[in-house]
Amino acid sequence: AVPAPTTPAPTTPAPSRTASAGDGQRLLASGRYPEAAAVFLGEWGKSPGGYTVEIEVACQADTVAKGTAAAAGKREYAILPYDLKGRSCYLVVWGTYPDKASAESALNELPALFHPPAAQPRVAPRAKVIELSRGKK
Repeated sequence: AVPAPTTPAPTTPAPSRTASAGDGQRLLASGRYPEAAAVFLGEWGKSPGGYTVEIEVACQADTVAKGTAAAAGKREYAILPYDLKGRSCYLVVWGTYPDKASAESALNELPALFHPPAAQPRVAPRAKVIELSRGKK
């Protein structure tokens, strides 16, 4: 007698999960910068209102690593993808704030590495930063 063919049980796909800013922070801490930047951009794109502090454009991984170390795990530190004349870089930002005054007061709370002369932080509308990150200048 020939055994009846067996049909494999259907597989259930793993439930999809939306990445969160916490995921971005974990990816950032582990040095997975392209993935972290994509997660942050996805989160920021959901609610583009308000302001942020734009710190710098970082094109070297060690620049992002130094910034990550200086931020010491603060959730305000984030990176967004940024194309600089065909070169993959990151737009380094600090926090999200409901209004310009809140973002301006955050300038005083930045770690020393993000103060002049090392960096020239400035307050920017989040919507504009998101547009820059998506390549719309």
